[in-house]
Amino acid sequence: MSRVCIIGNSHLGAFKLALDGEDIPGVTERFEFDTFGSIRASLSQTKIEGDRLVPQRKNVTENFRRTSGGQTDVHLSSYSAFILAVRNSPYWIRPYLYDTNLGPVSEAAISAIHHAFLDDWSIDLARHIAQAAPNAQVFFLGRPLNSEKDFLARRLNSQLDGPDNVAASVAKDTLLLRMARIIKQSPLPDNMRLIRPPDHMLAANRLFTLAKYSRGAEKADTGLKQVFKEDDTQHMNGAYGAGMLAHLLKDL
Repeated sequence: MSRVCIIGNSHLGAFKLALDGEDIPGVTERFEFDTFGSIRASLSQTKIEGDRLVPQRKNVTENFRRTSGGQTDVHLSSYSAFILAVRNSPYWIRPYLYDTNLGPVSEAAISAIHHAFLDDWSIDLARHIAQAAPNAQVFFLGRPLNSEKDFLARRLNSQLDGPDNVAASVAKDTLLLRMARIIKQSPLPDNMRLIRPPDHMLAANRLFTLAKYSRGAEKADTGLKQVFKEDDTQHMNGAYGAGMLAHLLKDL
């Protein structure tokens, strides 16, 4: 079977829950998985050395060991695909809002915001993996789009719901179309893709994740003593992890 490597911070938890749970149709009978996690932005403290992604700090080494079941280096040639669940999503709506309000955004502004996103260390990490493993597919997912129960979701829903809010709905749809077009044109290695969750996992407005995917969420054990909060709207559960794996790997 082909092997898939999932690299992430606390958002790795959704994938570990999925892989530790029941079989995922179309996925677990076709692929084997390794997971490597480290807290927050500490994944930036890694370096590609030949065929390996190697931690450059002791805490990252220990976090990799803990989340992978004993491995400390990522052997890049061992995998047919990589999934990066870390940092921001290119499809997150927040950078394009006026405070917390929808409004018209020019294509030039969207392009500038997106290119600033592409300068982040997490994108560099994904690029370097794609270049070092040219025969593998690299999926950059980033963190999940927040749950529809999030404060920002409630704020935007109040602008989008109702017959008098047509202008806000048009602004939102125009923004999503322009974002998708600019993201599609991103200068990336041929084997790297920026991933948006499928519509069936998102709320009707396509801005937030359905609440059912955040219930029972757990953060990955990356060495930080933290307790899951029932009102966490940023981390997702095993059903989310399973759904994303099915979405990402269906054509491999």
